[in-house]
Formats: sequence, structure tokens, C-alpha cells
Amino acid sequence: MRNARISVGVIDEKRFTRECIIRCLRTLDDRLRIESFSTCDGCLQAEGVDLGGCCLMKEPSQWDKTSRKLTSFRKLLSTLPVIILSDTEHQNSLTEIFETGARGFIPTNNTTVEQIIEIIRLVRAGGVFVPLSSLSLRKSFSAALA
Repeated sequence: MRNARISVGVIDEKRFTRECIIRCLRTLDDRLRIESFSTCDGCLQAEGVDLGGCCLMKEPSQWDKTSRKLTSFRKLLSTLPVIILSDTEHQNSLTEIFETGARGFIPTNNTTVEQIIEIIRLVRAGGVFVPLSSLSLRKSFSAALA
């Protein structure tokens, strides 16, 4: 399984961000087949994608609940294993992300590209990735409520 090819869809509205992520991943692991999408709908229409990677610049909890974007995101979560890459690491958004079906969350502030490749492999093999920093956020959040 370690040497198996994995098809990854990188989804971000910003072309520059998508291209940077794709180039970094391809440079470190040529076994990844990476496709670029500006929307979740584009990824949903593609064939042969094993895993979706979404870059969220805005927390899902802040999206308009009736928006097509949120509907497409939820459909993607029900179709593919999805890893979220985000600058935001708030307890409420993390809870919502995992409750909606995401299989991984990668905070951009302290994750290396090498780690991202290992997280992709873990999620493709059926695992779930929650960063240690998120677990300590949950502990802090629970303590604040007590």
C-alpha cells in the first residue's frame, strides 16, 4: 500500500494556492496523481479521484447555510475521504468539520509538506488524522466551559 499511487484532488478557489500545494506535493512524492479544482463540484465530476483535499480560508460555520458551495462541500464529504487544510484551528470549526465527515484536518501553521504526504497516505488507508494541537484546543475549550 505504501508504494500505491493515490489520486488526490486539491480544491481551492485561489489558483495560486492550488498550484503551490500541488507543486510541493509533486516535488516530494511522484506517486501522487494530483488534480486541480477550483470548486468541490469540479472534484465531484472527476473520475478516479481517491481523496479530496480542500483548502478552507473561511470556517464552514461562517458559510451561508443555503449556499451551493456548502451543499457541494457536504456532497464531497459523503463521496470521498476529505482532508481539510486550513489556517483556522478553532474548536467549534474542528468539531463541525469532523461531524460533517472530514477524515483529516491539517493546520497550516505547524505542518510540513512531508507530514501532509504521510497524512494523505493515512487517510487513504482508512485512518483519520486529528493533530495533537487540536486535541489540546479541545481540552482548553472544555476547561473554559467548566
